[in-house]
Amino acid sequence: MTKRQVIAKIVYAVGMICAVVPPLIAFLDNFPVLTEQNYGQAVSWFAVAMIAVCCIPFWRRIKEYFKSPDTAVLWLVSFIIFSAVKNLIDGMIIVAFWGLIGNLIAKGLFFAAHRLDPPKKKEDDE
Repeated sequence: MTKRQVIAKIVYAVGMICAVVPPLIAFLDNFPVLTEQNYGQAVSWFAVAMIAVCCIPFWRRIKEYFKSPDTAVLWLVSFIIFSAVKNLIDGMIIVAFWGLIGNLIAKGLFFAAHRLDPPKKKEDDE
């Protein structure tokens, strides 16, 4: 392998790291995986899911009501849903930003690696 090919592979590897690590760090920073607090939240969401299953008859009645709801009720439901997912959306905005930055850097590094060592054209055996 030539020195140019080695440099191209190193630049490519650094680009791959830049594409993966920034959004991964941002995700882990905003959405802890194995912490005591996260476990408590998982139990809470499980409890909410079980309550929802237990309330299926109630949900059927609500479904009938929403066939022709009052506009104030629609705005109330929209407010509750958007308030519930606000923190999740804020965290995903941060993850998406760092993913964009990392991938723009990686794209430049991939381009540089390609310029240093262009891929060989495959010759047909025929």
